[in-house]
Amino acid sequence: MADKDTQIADQETQITDLQDRVKTLTKDAERYHGIRHRFIDVYRRDHFGGLTEEGESRIRAGSVFAHEGDATADARLYPLAS
Repeated sequence: MADKDTQIADQETQITDLQDRVKTLTKDAERYHGIRHRFIDVYRRDHFGGLTEEGESRIRAGSVFAHEGDATADARLYPLAS
């Protein structure tokens, strides 16, 4: 019975860890898409002249992610040495 309880506890821990990873990846993906839309809209604006209000809105939203940074995401780029 103790083995089953241990297995259940381990699986619950794994589930929690996976849920945290999915949440982090989802947040990162949203930021990434915002920055990519910003890049493309700035290119359109600078090379083709003019932009829709939607494009300008994407630039403003993407600028928040591009210029303010994210310490948590940046920290994941440099994992601690084992």
